Amino acid sequence: MVQLLDLPPELIQEICRQCLRPSSEFHSPSSPVLASLARTCSTLRAYAQPELYCAPSPYRYNYVALVRTLVKRPDLAQLVQDMVIGDDWSRSDDRGLLPDDVQLFEALMAKYPAKDGKPVEISTHWWETVRDNRQRDRLFDCDPEAALASLVVTQIPNVESLDITAGYFWEFPFSTPASLSCLKKLSLRHADTELGTNTDVVKNILLAAPKLDSFYGTMLCRVDDGFQHDNLTEFHLEFSSLEEQSFQNIARGLPKLKSFAYSSGGAIISDDPEATPGEMIRALLRCASTLEHMSLDIEDAWYFEDFGPNDWISDLKGMRHLKTLLLSSSTMDIEESDRNLLTDMLPASIHKLTLINAPERIMDAFGRLAENADSFLNLVDLLLVGAKDDYLRDVQAIFKTTKINVSAQQEGPC
Repeated sequence: MVQLLDLPPELIQEICRQCLRPSSEFHSPSSPVLASLARTCSTLRAYAQPELYCAPSPYRYNYVALVRTLVKRPDLAQLVQDMVIGDDWSRSDDRGLLPDDVQLFEALMAKYPAKDGKPVEISTHWWETVRDNRQRDRLFDCDPEAALASLVVTQIPNVESLDITAGYFWEFPFSTPASLSCLKKLSLRHADTELGTNTDVVKNILLAAPKLDSFYGTMLCRVDDGFQHDNLTEFHLEFSSLEEQSFQNIARGLPKLKSFAYSSGGAIISDDPEATPGEMIRALLRCASTLEHMSLDIEDAWYFEDFGPNDWISDLKGMRHLKTLLLSSSTMDIEESDRNLLTDMLPASIHKLTLINAPERIMDAFGRLAENADSFLNLVDLLLVGAKDDYLRDVQAIFKTTKINVSAQQEGPC
């Protein structure tokens, strides 16, 4: 009878990888099955551990044990390529730290100085889990999750993708410049169901990741002054709410920005007034020499005042490299514009235009765009999100003599 250890090495390796199929309950790929396999014998551990620690997650929701292992086993920490921090940690049944844990983690924290060369001032209560009414005056006050999250990031130098669900007052003060030289993708989301987080939370991680290429944010309420990264090309936000200054900070701080996406979460994210479409575009025009893909979805935005003439999007021709564009129809003054709305707005470089909830009133503008199709030789796709069948057929009829393909999708946008 053939036993597992009798199989060729490549088959054993594939079995380990199959154990990492994503769970239906949580999106983190680590599996108790693979963890059990790694504890079977030294031979199987040699195959299973590298796969397990490529993308580790708390076993049975015990994030303290995970952090302890990464700190004590730098050989395993070096294997980490994909790390999810904070998402499942709040589900943990065992969130307490043993006295030995506190001593271990405090010793590690003491190794990292602040920017001014002084030790980072950590709350003497950081390891407690019961928050009282004491004044918050030190970092990680009664918040072991935040403290251990910061330590984890310092222990995984080869990580390529980092996904952080940050609670209130989270910081990552221990990350030193260029210490995350392999990090290409950073995701940041707010842990609560209301309000939002900001880029200041991960400012040290940005400094630590010179090769960072993509940033994805969920429930962001602010992009802070001083936000900057010289190599970041993708900046995508969903269910967020940013005021005008944040858009200016994005445009000023990302000199190589190629892809920008923004979907509004409305007033639930921030009390500050959300930037109008016109304010968004005036800021992003600073990126005209590099920007190729742009998406502005304000379907869930909440504006407390009527728009003035400068609050709409009317001219994107300065974005001469723009290839794909997604817009909520509410970003344009369709009711008061003439049939030149689209021809006056779109740059000649555009390849694909996606409109969300385009109204009947824009039909004349579609007609003028079809008449001037020769001025938009690159435009081959028009996608109408939320369009009904009759509406779609009418628009397809308008463009039937052009090379522009018109399609629709009911769910949107991806």
